[in-house]
Amino acid sequence: MSLGEKTKAMSELPYDARLLLNERHLSESQVSWGTILDVFLESVATFTEFYGFNGDRRALFINFKKNRREAIQMIRIYKEYRRWFRRYNAHFEKLMNIRFLTLCESVSAKGILV
Repeated sequence: MSLGEKTKAMSELPYDARLLLNERHLSESQVSWGTILDVFLESVATFTEFYGFNGDRRALFINFKKNRREAIQMIRIYKEYRRWFRRYNAHFEKLMNIRFLTLCESVSAKGILV
């Protein structure tokens, strides 16, 4: 997980995710893989809310049949997100394993049975 790879991942983030990252006013050295994942997930949530995936999906797809330009734009954005996540997924798997183990250790230390 070199600094160059993290910088490349930041520069290749989908446009909306890059905007969110820029709004945080962090220097490159302050940005961790966790921050990148957080911004990416926040951007995905905004994307799904904007296109209405959290509501009536049937109405959403009927609207896409009427407005093909919007449907094509949504598909392009989705593919951009998917391509970026597939490229950098390995970093996040490691991060999630670390967070999961930390959570397990924390729960174990408190004596809570799961």
